[in-house]
Amino acid sequence: MWTVARGRFAWLLPSLLFVVMAVCFFVANRAAYHGYFTDDELDNLYITRYMSSGQFALALFSPQYYEANFRPAGHFYFHALGNTAGLDFAPYVAILQIVHLLNVALLWFVLRRLALPFWATAAGALFFAFHMAAFDIFWKPMYVFDLLCATFCLLSLLFWLDDRWILSLLSFWIAYRAKEMAVMLPLALGAADFLMGKRRWPRLIPFFAISLWFGLHGLGATRSPAGYQFHYDLASLWKAVLFYSSRLVLLPYTGLVLLPLLLLLPLVTPPLVRDRIVWWGTIIFAVLLLPMLLLSDKMSSAYLYAPLIGLSIVVARVAARQRTAVIVVFFALWIPWNYVNLRWLRRDALSQADDRRRYVGTLVELMRTQPDLRAFIYRDTPVFSDWGARSTLGWLHPDDPITLAREDSPQAAAVLKAPALAVLDWNAIEHRLETVVRKRDTPDVSYLEMGYRTPVWQLTAGWLPNDRFSKFRWTRPHAAVRLHRPADATQFELIAAVSDDYIGKVHHSHIEVAVNGRPVGSADFDHSGLQTVHWKLDQAPAGEAEITIDTSPPYPGQNPLGIAVVSCGFLPRDESR
Repeated sequence: MWTVARGRFAWLLPSLLFVVMAVCFFVANRAAYHGYFTDDELDNLYITRYMSSGQFALALFSPQYYEANFRPAGHFYFHALGNTAGLDFAPYVAILQIVHLLNVALLWFVLRRLALPFWATAAGALFFAFHMAAFDIFWKPMYVFDLLCATFCLLSLLFWLDDRWILSLLSFWIAYRAKEMAVMLPLALGAADFLMGKRRWPRLIPFFAISLWFGLHGLGATRSPAGYQFHYDLASLWKAVLFYSSRLVLLPYTGLVLLPLLLLLPLVTPPLVRDRIVWWGTIIFAVLLLPMLLLSDKMSSAYLYAPLIGLSIVVARVAARQRTAVIVVFFALWIPWNYVNLRWLRRDALSQADDRRRYVGTLVELMRTQPDLRAFIYRDTPVFSDWGARSTLGWLHPDDPITLAREDSPQAAAVLKAPALAVLDWNAIEHRLETVVRKRDTPDVSYLEMGYRTPVWQLTAGWLPNDRFSKFRWTRPHAAVRLHRPADATQFELIAAVSDDYIGKVHHSHIEVAVNGRPVGSADFDHSGLQTVHWKLDQAPAGEAEITIDTSPPYPGQNPLGIAVVSCGFLPRDESR
């Protein structure tokens, strides 16, 4: 039977079990609220801030295929929360976890439509609720697309079983607009009718028409180098199968074991293999996972979330053929193993969340105190790509163009010419973002010390960025720096860091220093260590000065180097630093 067994108080026990399960789920995953946005999430906040709710509504129901992976159902989540919660992370996680529990409830209703026994239904729902392959779904806002896709896939299945095909069609459309893997869902609906012996084929026509329309566009997009790439070769497919099979049982390399077992399954348990519900659940799992198997260069265990609907149906049907004690023993082992995996995954998810929070918090404060800044140079970020910082800055000032470049990028020279500029440097040792701001009226300094607070706009040519732990900068064989020369300057100082490796390669290094084109002195380095040299200066008026440093022979390499400078600049009278 595919009908529902009803009872006068049938709602009471499921409600109590759901409350207990929800409390356990929230307690187990409470640490998710201590996480923070990744660069992709900040980028989604940024690109959706420009849009209106009406634009999302039009995009949701438009038949247009969006090649840039614009997903109106999921992106609206970022738009709505970005305009209400801002950069407060907790509400984003709360919505994810609430919707996940809603999906557990929807799966319960689907399983009850299949007339499965109560405890078998509970087993399927519990399997779905706590499977740690879905960890990212209820910890990271980036996977809201997979979450909502599963929500509307479940609604489509539920409405189809209830013979409410128009609502099922609408749910299927929104599921696709949440994540493209739903394009295969009509096969699961058709399989339900075939296995049940129903004849509702005409109602499936609009489902397959929509699937065909978007599917053909999607295949065209995956052939483009700019889009996601489908891989049809056996090696890529095997790679994806191994990845997702290992995530299903939360052990590495389990695909090597699971695949032979699947082939032997008809011989081991013939009644189970002939079961229509098992077949239906398997088909749901397979058709929702197939697009992800072809995307073998973009794999994530979160992509198993929607396919887990089918696997949970299979688990519920298998549980229906077992004694209650067997189900209890299985989950007595399964739930703790998932909790162990949760702890491992939690440690990784939170490992750098505080760094990202500090980084973004400093940017927010910087933009609050310096609202005119629109140009930025950065050196390093805490596990952000460049668009993490760019998206944060763009979200804070959505109406103004933001220019941002890495210090060693070709675009940096143009950014450094901006009249107002901020240099962003992540201090990995002290876990904080160091910022140096140049305003329109900021004067040049007369002495430069290489480190986090170096005014890089004064390094005009031939300088490499310093790494995160050093307090010196390498020059090229020819380097130039702009400094302010004070009226009382009598000396020029340069401190160099000379390493054993450097001396071992060049043996003897010679540098020549000039101020505004006039040589002021030279120095030779033939041993390692911090070395300080001074040159006396002739009298000259105060003002801007260009200092050049020429090094010979260059330190050999594909891009030859000059000397490692710790500091350099003008000194007054006969003082030395």
